Amino acid sequence: MFTLLDNKKGYAALIGLLVVVLLIAFLVYGGSFFSKKTPVELTEDYEGAKQAIEDINLQTKQDQEVIDKIIDGENSETVNKSLTINIEEDSVVSSPLKIEGTVDQEKESVFVELRKSDKTPLVGEEVKVRDNKYSVTLYFEFSSTKEGYVAVTDEEGTDLIERFVKFEEENE
Repeated sequence: MFTLLDNKKGYAALIGLLVVVLLIAFLVYGGSFFSKKTPVELTEDYEGAKQAIEDINLQTKQDQEVIDKIIDGENSETVNKSLTINIEEDSVVSSPLKIEGTVDQEKESVFVELRKSDKTPLVGEEVKVRDNKYSVTLYFEFSSTKEGYVAVTDEEGTDLIERFVKFEEENE
């Protein structure tokens, strides 16, 4: 009677069969043999990821509502009426430049800056807020800077309002 274990080929076949069974088991169960997390921990990770996705979706929806308001014709002054500036976007400005507007009640002062197109400050001044209004006249003479920004920031340096402008050279 012939048995599988009678010769060397039989042992090789048995070892090959064992390797195939182990390989299939590994593929079926994946890397769970080597996972250090318990099923409870994996479930918690899943729930945490699910909550993070819901938070991102909520934030995206809120951001989209703001974008829709702006696209529907409401510029930054109508979205937040407490922050205004007398400089219009893409306007041509020259020295001296009078900048005025309104801000929130909580602000004691604001910083008004003229910036290069890469947003590097060129001229700036701290302005006290009185009755929710600010006003300053800035004098400047730029020879190489043709365009940039007029910006109003709060005490922490957060941009409140920023307008792109073109600087006009004075003709003497």
